[in-house]
Amino acid sequence: MTKVEKTRVLRIGIVGCGRVANYHARAIKAAANTQLLGVADVNLESAQRLAKAHGVESVYSSLEEMLQVHQFDVLHIVTPPDKHYEYAKTAIEHGISVLIEKPVVFDPQQASDLYDRAAKRGVSVCPDFILMFHPKMQDVNRILESGRLGRVLHVDSHMRLDQAIWNGADLREAMGLHWSYQLPGGLLHNQITHALYMAICFTGRVNNLAVTGKAFGILPQKLDDHLTLFIEGEKCSASVLVSFLPKTAGQDLRIYCEKGTVYVNFDWGVILVESPGSLPRIAYRGLGGYFHAGQLFGQTTSSLWRFVRRKLIPYAGLYLLSSRFYDGIRKGTNPPISRELTLDVAKAEQFIVENAGRFQLDIRTRPSRQTDVKNSERVLVTGASGYVGFCLVKQLVAAGYYVRAMVRHTSRIERLEELGVEIMFGDVRSFPDVRRVAEGMTFIAHVAAAVSGRQRFMVETAVEGTRNIAAAASKEQIKRVIYISSMSVYDFMKLENGELITEESPLEEMPELRGAYTVAKRQAEDIALSHLSDQRPAWTILRPSVIVGQGRDLGAQVGKQVGKNLICLSSPSQNLRLIHVEEVASAIMELLRNKNGEGRVFAISQDPVSLRQFVDTCVRPGQPAGLRAIYVPYFLAWMAAKTFEALKKATGRGPGLNRYQLAYSYRDVGVDSSRIRQQIGWEPKSNILPTLLAESASQRPHASGSHVELLRLQQLMPVKRAVLSEGESADHFAAQQANLSEMTPSDDGRE
Repeated sequence: MTKVEKTRVLRIGIVGCGRVANYHARAIKAAANTQLLGVADVNLESAQRLAKAHGVESVYSSLEEMLQVHQFDVLHIVTPPDKHYEYAKTAIEHGISVLIEKPVVFDPQQASDLYDRAAKRGVSVCPDFILMFHPKMQDVNRILESGRLGRVLHVDSHMRLDQAIWNGADLREAMGLHWSYQLPGGLLHNQITHALYMAICFTGRVNNLAVTGKAFGILPQKLDDHLTLFIEGEKCSASVLVSFLPKTAGQDLRIYCEKGTVYVNFDWGVILVESPGSLPRIAYRGLGGYFHAGQLFGQTTSSLWRFVRRKLIPYAGLYLLSSRFYDGIRKGTNPPISRELTLDVAKAEQFIVENAGRFQLDIRTRPSRQTDVKNSERVLVTGASGYVGFCLVKQLVAAGYYVRAMVRHTSRIERLEELGVEIMFGDVRSFPDVRRVAEGMTFIAHVAAAVSGRQRFMVETAVEGTRNIAAAASKEQIKRVIYISSMSVYDFMKLENGELITEESPLEEMPELRGAYTVAKRQAEDIALSHLSDQRPAWTILRPSVIVGQGRDLGAQVGKQVGKNLICLSSPSQNLRLIHVEEVASAIMELLRNKNGEGRVFAISQDPVSLRQFVDTCVRPGQPAGLRAIYVPYFLAWMAAKTFEALKKATGRGPGLNRYQLAYSYRDVGVDSSRIRQQIGWEPKSNILPTLLAESASQRPHASGSHVELLRLQQLMPVKRAVLSEGESADHFAAQQANLSEMTPSDDGRE
């Protein structure tokens, strides 16, 4: 092979342009003599975004289209795994070497077939086993190759998965069921590959496997969330742990040798070598901690210095793996990952899927098992597994209604199953889903709402969801739709202190200045308002104030806790607009029974409670001793908001606090709920502060002081209510919650 051939520029493409593809593009561009010619994805928007970020001109919506235009030397396959075999086979038949993300394939026979095809075409196959090429793993290999620790006897490979793996934005906001859940081994299948190859690369040929799967309730529907695997290998043994349980996420490896052990933590970027050398055992027992501390200090200092200099590279192993793969292609040598290792890992994955526990969500409809249905009306509740939705479902079942619960595919449905209601899976953003679940229903209670996540997801859920409900309700001849709105739709800049919010109070005209939740609810509100004059279905809009109770974090409703400090953007004397979740559900129940609510809007809240009283009686008892409430004066918050606004205007970045959000937090306004009382007859069944305190005390059975305070409040609150009711609307005066950048919206049907 000539020098020119050895250094020729490799033409490279990427198929699959999700988040991880960014790291592949960076690795390609960092390697010598490479050119990223084209990218492809069925989601053309994702492909265009990746191409723009990395200066790629050619963008395609399919691999076939891209291969018709370009001749590649290498293709990086970064799609969901169910496409790996198909795309790799296609590329190999075009004479292209492939680097494939994990898991490579689902069937070891498919992996073997790809290698056979590649051998015939004279190209290479390489899985993306990047941790084997992590900089720290290269250091470990040098230590082992030096021979000073002797032969490897056993390996422990641990992967601790964090919440973002199963509840991150990509999975949580997916339309339908995200592909990760659909893998043969579910969410664990997409992660266990790393832990497996780091063990099997030491054990050599696998002779025997034993696996145990357990479900501890981290994942929905009691899917396996904790796996342990024992490997008996040709060279040594190994144990593999993959679990969602540990609070500290990360991956580490411990290698037991004849003369010591090596521990590597890939997240910390540190290696610990345990080797007493010539020291007596008793001396090493006394000094070993110092040896370890020295190693940790030196490596951590080095990592910190590299971080400051921006030299820490995410997916660092991908750079070295890719570079060696490309060099092998130019030289005609074997790829850096052997065929035998790839096949052994695939066989181990298949063994786990077949012999562990349960990995697949069951999204089939759960037929109704209700035994005490008294009413002929059938009620569909969207967001039924959420905070408000579940309370409503409970009350509907108790009242004898037939209930159909619409939930997202990854919702927690155990409590709904206990109630025996019909459960149907779907997404309110999908009209076919909404129409399917609306068929045969009498009423719809539209509770579903996204209260967190990316703005696009929140807005689409609210807006498309409400639009789909309206269309499906019309086509299916639904009698009534009750839409659950929010106090966030009001324009607090136009309200004065001491004023009462009514159904006619001005609505927010610039929701984008308040945050994603307000944008979502305000746009959805316009859709609901446009249907108020409809006869069938008849619409009702309910605007509850800040919803609390039933275990919801009370401190989060009034401030942001930092250590032992609860920072509240409000005056301690300011009243809060609060309503218990059970009271919201009871208001919906009354609206279902009463035709006077048709074509109406209702604002609801409960008795006024000062912020200080709420913190002292409800928040502090549930916290460790020493919690200090810091009430930020308005002028300080205003100065901070002006500073943040100037910073954001100058740099395009900065905290989201602004004066529009401050108006929502500091306006001392109440809520006039007289309309729903007079026209529907709804009344709260209890006073909110004693109710919250009783719930809090029930969770802390030994908090005797709370019981005393509860009795005192139960004596005082009825008197206070009687005095307040003498005023026309003072009884309905509930004031503002402290709100940090829309972090605590007033209602939610989240699942």
